[in-house]
Amino acid sequence: MNDKEEIIPIGMVMDPLRLKNYGVQAKLFPNDILGKDNFLFIFFPEKNNHVIRQVWLPIFSSIVFILVIIFLFYLCDQSDYPPKGPIQDQE
Repeated sequence: MNDKEEIIPIGMVMDPLRLKNYGVQAKLFPNDILGKDNFLFIFFPEKNNHVIRQVWLPIFSSIVFILVIIFLFYLCDQSDYPPKGPIQDQE
């Protein structure tokens, strides 16, 4: 914000008030005692969709891998190898 408390946009900002109301706000110089309060506003309109698009493949792959492991354990438990019961020597 400048001296008149206006937003100075960088790039294409369609709605500056939406940026101020819904964006993430951070004080630029928090330890500056004598300086004016300058803030940086950042707004990510597609934040949730971006996160979902980035993590769906690893999550889906992990679920499939876990299901395969569970299925293989089930198959091993159902198999009859090694044979159950005492082992007899054939002489």
